[in-house]
Amino acid sequence: MQERTKRKCITTQIEIQISERPEDVFCLWIPESVFADFGDSLWLNSDPLQSEQDFRPLQISGQAWDYENERCRLNVNILPRESTVDLLCFVENRTDEPMQNVYVQNCLHFPKAPSFSSVRGESVFFCRNETWIPMSSTQHWFDSEENTLTNTTKFCYRTATLQQGRYSSDKGSRNADPERSDHCLIVKEARDSEFSVGIAGENWDFVFHNTDPQLGCIHSQPLPAMVMPGEAVTFKERLYFCDGDHRAVIHEFEHSIRSESRQSGEVADKPSGDNVQ
Repeated sequence: MQERTKRKCITTQIEIQISERPEDVFCLWIPESVFADFGDSLWLNSDPLQSEQDFRPLQISGQAWDYENERCRLNVNILPRESTVDLLCFVENRTDEPMQNVYVQNCLHFPKAPSFSSVRGESVFFCRNETWIPMSSTQHWFDSEENTLTNTTKFCYRTATLQQGRYSSDKGSRNADPERSDHCLIVKEARDSEFSVGIAGENWDFVFHNTDPQLGCIHSQPLPAMVMPGEAVTFKERLYFCDGDHRAVIHEFEHSIRSESRQSGEVADKPSGDNVQ
């Protein structure tokens, strides 16, 4: 669907609806942006010259989108399954120079899902020290004196990213120390805790949540990649839609990891955050 939302220009959104919850429609920008070198845009849905996407149906199930210019070629595949949706974003370097720090950002947002409104991030969960905690409990999400939001976006980074110093301090915070996450999964519960939605990125870098009521989005950001001339990289994320609270999504995540490992003949590593609380 193409419409004007948070962006000033018209954008294309993929809408996902679950038959058991017709009152909630989950919106997806895929991609929201594609960058190289942390600022050199290859594609932006906030650019009115690029923002309208022409998705095409895949033969069995799902949607695809293609785009190319003199610098890159992009391909997106959206592959729905029983309770998950796989997101594949392919980026090819068409230049004669290496592309540093190429990354794709997708955005799962909730302006048409009234059951998932969350002013303080209290229904958004991430993992730290093998414990799943709400975003609202993080140390500098709120002004401690006035108990008001100091910033609408909260980033939580994996340990390696923090050790490498590859992070941005949260703007507007009195305490700019970044938060840590120990898991690629971030989950948002409905207010009644009877349904939850999650997103997990393969080779993830950080997770984040934006409380802006026009978005309320959750992200699991894949690591940036080096792409040599004529070569390509594929970024993979998975959406989860589960009955129950955030623990249902965590169990589905762990089940899918073990199932795929058995099919490939590999031994699965114990998923981070195995102790679900």
